[in-house]
Amino acid sequence: MKWFKRARPHGAVFTAVAVVAAVVTGTVIALLGTLDVAADDGVRRGLATRSGADLGLRATLPLADEAQEQDAAVRSAISRALAAVSAPVEVTRSTVGEAPVEVPGLLEQLEALVLVDDDLEHHTEIVEGRWATDAGELTMQADAATALGLENGDTVVVAGTPMRLTGTWLVTDALDARWLGDERITAGRGRAVVPIVLGEADERVWESARVHWTVVPDVTRVTASDLAAAQEGWPRLRAALRAEGIDPAVLSTTGGFTDTAAELRAQVQGMQAIAPVVLLLVATAAVVTLAELARLAGASRAHELALLWSRGRTATANALEAASLGAGAAVIGGIVGAAAAAAVSSVWGLSWGMPVLAVSANVAALALVAATGFGVGALRASRPHGTDAGDAGRASRLVAPGAAVLLTLAAAIAVWQLQLYGSPITEQADDEASVDPVTALAPALALVAIVFIGLTVLPAVMRLFERLSRRSRAPRMLAAHNVSRRLPRLTASIVVLGVATGSLVAAAAYQATWAEGFVRVSAFRSGADILATASGGGFQPRQLETLDGQSSVAAVFPVQRARLQVRDGSAALVAAPPAALPTLVPPVTEAIDADALAAALPVEAPGVPIPEGLDTVVLEADTKHLAVDPSISMLVLDSAGRLARVTADVAGAGDAAVGRTLTITSAVPTSARDGRGQILAFDVDLTDDAVMSEEARFVPVAWTDSSGQPLPAFAARQWSPRGGEMVVAAPLPLADGGFGAAPGVMNVRLMPDAELDAGLYRPPIAVTRSLADRYDLTVGDIFSFAVERSYARIDGEVVAIVPAVPSAGDADAVLIDLAVLQVDAVLTTEFPRAPNALWIQQGETDAAADVRRALPPNTALSYSDDSAGRAVVGSAALAVWAAAALCCLLALVTLAAVASSEHRTRMPEIGLLRALGLRAREQASTRRGEWTAVLAGAIAIGLVAGLAVAALTVPQLASAAIPGTDLGLGTPLRIDVTGLAIALVALVLVCAASVVWISAAVARDARTVRGPEGLR
Repeated sequence: MKWFKRARPHGAVFTAVAVVAAVVTGTVIALLGTLDVAADDGVRRGLATRSGADLGLRATLPLADEAQEQDAAVRSAISRALAAVSAPVEVTRSTVGEAPVEVPGLLEQLEALVLVDDDLEHHTEIVEGRWATDAGELTMQADAATALGLENGDTVVVAGTPMRLTGTWLVTDALDARWLGDERITAGRGRAVVPIVLGEADERVWESARVHWTVVPDVTRVTASDLAAAQEGWPRLRAALRAEGIDPAVLSTTGGFTDTAAELRAQVQGMQAIAPVVLLLVATAAVVTLAELARLAGASRAHELALLWSRGRTATANALEAASLGAGAAVIGGIVGAAAAAAVSSVWGLSWGMPVLAVSANVAALALVAATGFGVGALRASRPHGTDAGDAGRASRLVAPGAAVLLTLAAAIAVWQLQLYGSPITEQADDEASVDPVTALAPALALVAIVFIGLTVLPAVMRLFERLSRRSRAPRMLAAHNVSRRLPRLTASIVVLGVATGSLVAAAAYQATWAEGFVRVSAFRSGADILATASGGGFQPRQLETLDGQSSVAAVFPVQRARLQVRDGSAALVAAPPAALPTLVPPVTEAIDADALAAALPVEAPGVPIPEGLDTVVLEADTKHLAVDPSISMLVLDSAGRLARVTADVAGAGDAAVGRTLTITSAVPTSARDGRGQILAFDVDLTDDAVMSEEARFVPVAWTDSSGQPLPAFAARQWSPRGGEMVVAAPLPLADGGFGAAPGVMNVRLMPDAELDAGLYRPPIAVTRSLADRYDLTVGDIFSFAVERSYARIDGEVVAIVPAVPSAGDADAVLIDLAVLQVDAVLTTEFPRAPNALWIQQGETDAAADVRRALPPNTALSYSDDSAGRAVVGSAALAVWAAAALCCLLALVTLAAVASSEHRTRMPEIGLLRALGLRAREQASTRRGEWTAVLAGAIAIGLVAGLAVAALTVPQLASAAIPGTDLGLGTPLRIDVTGLAIALVALVLVCAASVVWISAAVARDARTVRGPEGLR
C-alpha cells in the first residue's frame, strides 16, 4: 500500500510504465510462442512432403546368437541416443538373409531376400493365395513373382530346398518409412533379387543374416527442436551401443531422416535469424520508452524532490525511492502481461509455451531499466534549483547530440558487419550456423541512431518555424514559441514516435523484400510447379507414363541435372527440353525470357522424323549366317525430350546360311506421334553364338507402316553401325547400309547417316550471370566444359546470360538442350541414362498427392510455392509487423503519459493566458499547433530513419530467411507501399485523435481555471 500511496500523485507516468511492461512481456511471449508454433507447423508440413528413407533411420547388425538380448540392448541404445527427441519414435525389428534361388525355366542366377518381420502381415496384403505357414512353403512379393512368371503352386528352389509358392503379397503403403524406400520390397525391383517370406526358415538361410532396427519418428508430432536432437543424437548411437556391450564396428546405419532434418533446420534457422532482430527492436523501443518516461517522471517530480532535498533528505534516498517505484511498476506490468498472454493462449487454444526463464529475464530487464531510469532522473532532480522546470540545463541540451554520436558509432559497426557477412547467420568453426549478435543489433541501433540524429536537427527546424511565425496570429506564434522552448520536455514523444514510424517502414520493406525474394528463389529452385529428383537410377518411361495418366498433371518433361567440370572448378548443368521452358512457373519464365531461350537453345538431333500419326514402324531386313535371330529395340526421342527404348517384335523366314528375311515391328510411343518425334537408332543385339562366320550380315531393306505403306524418310537414310565405347568387337559398315559381323560382335547400334556430331559441336547454351562474371563471358563466346559421367567435352556457344538457371541449385550454372546429352549417350553408351529429374506442370487441381503416389518412395519433391518453407520463415515477416505494431503502441502510451504530465504541469500557464485575455478556443488552437508540429516532426524523422534502415539492413535480413539465396538471384529491396500507407494512415489518425483530445482538455480547463496559479 505504501508503494501505491507514493506512486499515486504521478499515477499517469507509473501507469504508463506498467502498461509498457505488460505489453512488452505479453508481446514477447506471443512472438516467441507464435514463431515456435510456426516453426513446428512448417517442419511438419515439410515432413509431409517426404516419404520412404527421408523419414526414417535404420541400424543394422549381424544376427546374434541371443537375439532377444541383442534386441533389448539395441533398443536401449537407440532410446539413449534419441532421448532428446520429444516426438514418439517407433522402432521396428526385422531380419533379412540371402539365399540362392532357382526358378524353373530361368537360367539366370537369382538371390532370395528372405524376410522375417512379425509386423509384416499388418503392413502388407495378400494378392493371391495365402501366407506360408509350414516348412517347404513360401510367399513372394507379387511384382517379383509376375516378372518371373510364377503362379501359386509353382516350385522354387531356395538354398537347395524345393519350396512351394503359396501366395503373393504387396505392401499396403509403399511410401511408409518403415520400408526406407527399398524398391525390392515395395515394387519387386532389384537386379536378380527376389523378396520372399518362408513358412519356416532353414538355418542355411541365416549364414549372412542381418537385423534391421528401423526408427521412424511420428512426423505429425515432430517439433523444430527435434530436428537438432535427431541430427546430434543419431551419431551417438555407436557410443550408446558400446555402453550396452555391443561392438559398434559391425554397425551400419542408413536412412535419410537426418539429412531431411538438416534441410528443414536451414529453414528454421532462417526464421530464427529474424527472431532476435525482432526482439531487439522491441527491446530497444521498450528501453527508449522507459527511459523517456523516467526522464519525464524526474521532470514532473522536480518540485517534490527538490523540496525533500531541501528538508534534509539525501539525493540517494530520493533516487532509491524513485527506482523502487519504477521497478515496482515494471514488475507489476510484467506479471500482468504474462498472465494475459497465458489467458489468451488458453482461451484461444494456442500452443504457446510459457518460457519461465525468458519471461523472468524479460521482467527483470524491464525492472532494471525502469529502476535505473527513475533513479537517475530523481538523482538529477534532487539538487539546488532543480525545480526550474523551464531550464533543462546545458547537460539536457547535450543529451540528444551525445546519444546520437554514440548510437551512430555503434550502429555503424553493426551495419558494417551485417553488410560484410551479407546475413545475420554466420558459420561457426564446427560448421554450425548461428546468429551473430552484433549483426542482429544493426536494425535497432541504426533506427534509434538516425532518430536521435533527427532529434539534434529538430531544434533548428523549430527555431526556423518560430521565426517564420512571428508575424502570424497569436495562437500560431505562441505555438511556435512554446514548441521551441519546451522541446527538451517533448523528447520522449519524438523519440518513441520516430522509432515507431521507422519500424513500420522497416516492416513494410522486410515484408515485400522477403515475399518477392522467397517467391523468386522458390520458383527457381523447382523451375516447374513440381520438381521431382530421383534418389538414384533415374526415372523410367513407365513412371512418366503413369504421370501422364494423372488428371492433375498437365505436362511432364525429363531433365538431366549434373555437375560440369571446367578448368578451375565446377558448376551445375541443367539439360532440359527447350520446349519445356515456356511452361515453367511465371517468376522463372519472366526472368529468363523463356520464349526467347526456347527458340535459341534447340539442336538438331541426327534422327529420322516420325510422320504425324504414325503408330508402327515395320523394318524388313535381310540377314545371313546368323544362327539366332537378333533382338531388336528402337530408340525414340519425342518432342518433350523423352528418350524411350521400344522392344520390337521379330519374325523371320528362310535359312540362316542362305539368308533370312526378318520382319521387325516396332510400336511408336504415343508421345512421339505428334509429328515432332524422331527415331535415333535401332539396337541389334546378338547372342554370343549367333555369328556363324565372318560373312554374317544384317541389311535393312524396306521401311513401311503397319498397313504396308512405304516410309520414304526412313528409306532415304543409310543406316550404319555406330559402336563407340559400347562394344568390344566392332561391326563392319556395309556400303549400302547395315553391317557385317565377325564372331564376337554382339551389340550393334544402327543410326541414320547424318552429321552425327552436329548436335554436339558448339551447341547453344545459356549461362548464369555469376558464371559469366567468373569467366568474363559474353554472348557469342565459347565455353568449354566436360560433363560428369560422359565421354564428351562440349564447346558451348553462349546465346544468353540469365540471372539463374531453374533447378540448378547453384549460382554458377549452364542450361543446355537435353538432346545434346541424349545424342552423346546414344553415340557412346549402350544404355543411355534415364533422366534424374522431372519438371511437372500441374493441371487445374493440385498434383502433389498424385505425383507422390506415382513416383518411387525416395523421390525428392520440390514445389514452386514451397508452402512448408513459407510456413516457417514467413512467420518472421509477421513478427516484424508485430514488433512495429508494438512500437506504435508504446509510442501512444508514451504520448499519453507525456501529454498528461505536460497538461498538469502547464495548468498555471492556462490560467495566466486566460487572465491575459486568450480565449479557450485560442488556447486549444495553440496547444493543437504545438502537438501537431511535434508529432509531424517525429513522423518525418521516423520515415527518414525507416527508409535508411530498410536500405542498409533489410536485404541482408530477408536473405537470411530465404533458403537458397545462393542461387545468385540477390535480394533487391522492395517496399509494401499499400501496407505501409495503411499503417501510416492508422498511426496519423490515432495521433490526430490524441491531438484533438489534448486540445479539448485545454479548452475545457481554460474555461474553468482561475488565475495564474491554475486554480479551479
